[in-house]
Amino acid sequence: MGYFLSQRSIDKVKSFLDDMVKSERSLEWKVDDATKAAYYIRQAIQAAAKLGLPEYATLVQRYKIKVVRNSVIAEVRGGLVGILSQRLILPGLSHLNEVVGAIAKHASRNEIEFPDVTLMNGEIQQLKVWLDTKSMESLPLERGILVRRK
Repeated sequence: MGYFLSQRSIDKVKSFLDDMVKSERSLEWKVDDATKAAYYIRQAIQAAAKLGLPEYATLVQRYKIKVVRNSVIAEVRGGLVGILSQRLILPGLSHLNEVVGAIAKHASRNEIEFPDVTLMNGEIQQLKVWLDTKSMESLPLERGILVRRK
């Protein structure tokens, strides 16, 4: 099956592409249908090349898109990056209990990004106290938070 090479293809996965443009390392996203998401990302990169959008078109040279279980992995080409050093990105989690549960479930990860999280000041403090007990810290991002090992 061929790719549908239009601006709409890019818009469908723009947040994934933007994450790849900003990052210098391998990324991983947990999604419902990883095979379909990986296909859409590859399609968008090809569409960007056809439409003359170098910011996204050059991603084919920087990343290899793979599917592992229910995750899409954008692996840096030529890099020897282990799965534990990749940043795990968990969209769709927005509440404190979801974030804590995800951190506990993926405790072996060095970095976990929560792009959709919206915590109030009291919740941020609760999260920081809990993270301190796990030798972790949270950093605010332009969109969401990043939790990483200290």
